[in-house]
Amino acid sequence: MKIGETRKLVKWGSSKTLIMSLPRAWTKKHGLNEENEVQVFENPDGSLLIMPFIMEETESKMLATVDVDKYQDMKTLSYVIQTKFLDGNDVIKIETKTPFTQDKYIKISNLVSNLLGFEILSKTPNVVIIKDIMALKETSLNELIKMVSRNVLELMNNFIYAVENNDKSVAQAVLSSRDNINRYYLRVHRQLRKGLIQPSILMKMKINTQDAMDFAFFIVTINEAAETLGRMSNSFIKSQPTKTLSDTLPILRLTSELLSDSISSFLFNKTKEAIDVLNKIEPSKEEKRKVEMAIDKEETPETTSQIILDNCEKIIEFCKTICLCALRRTL
Repeated sequence: MKIGETRKLVKWGSSKTLIMSLPRAWTKKHGLNEENEVQVFENPDGSLLIMPFIMEETESKMLATVDVDKYQDMKTLSYVIQTKFLDGNDVIKIETKTPFTQDKYIKISNLVSNLLGFEILSKTPNVVIIKDIMALKETSLNELIKMVSRNVLELMNNFIYAVENNDKSVAQAVLSSRDNINRYYLRVHRQLRKGLIQPSILMKMKINTQDAMDFAFFIVTINEAAETLGRMSNSFIKSQPTKTLSDTLPILRLTSELLSDSISSFLFNKTKEAIDVLNKIEPSKEEKRKVEMAIDKEETPETTSQIILDNCEKIIEFCKTICLCALRRTL
């Protein structure tokens, strides 16, 4: 089939319906005849996606091979495998000319446990094959996104509790929960990226490319908020209890409220809620600056207080990004 070839529209019968022929090479490739059906999907730009009604699962499978011998340290190897995961590969073959040691097997197994939906399919002295066993559809993708959102809000509330009660064990739990959120974030990110590469996946999830982009912006922003909470928790764990830490609580609560409302506006298509949050962004940052100035007047201002305030402002900016995505979906 020629790239960019044109097709003439033909009037069908006495109606105003227009039809066109499908490229012969394409129908042959997919084994289609006059008894089969195709799916037609309209993209946001008005173009049409045409695909066989039933696509064989094997057609969408993607395989990647990772040569362990090129990456001597485990950290670099983990980055490479994670990248192959995010690229949408369904099977990742990890191979080496030198047989794996038991220690390396264990490290690879631990790495795979962080790739949600993947399991070790087989292993030999020189090859480990990991495979995606999790089928994501529209409902499960939406549920994953909602679950990540709930967990991030819970992280925020837990951090506020830690500061209120000077409870460093709760702050430590925030750090542990943050790692779990990252697993789910990677899975959602992977599925959306794969959908942009293979539009048929988006069709099965009943979303278009613009929806996928909005979801991608949202999940990346939510994950950055969780990362920011992790930095705040880490700093709090190392700090000593001071009055200035308590002074940050009003801004923490304000930030938590904005984050909750912005997430709600995106997930449930609430236009008014999104606009309300956007109108509160600048006043909230002004409140943060007032607290900042008050803390600066203290004889021994605590560094952690400034770190908390700075990261609150980052989360407030994240709220702006989320609400703009929410408006794109509703307006």
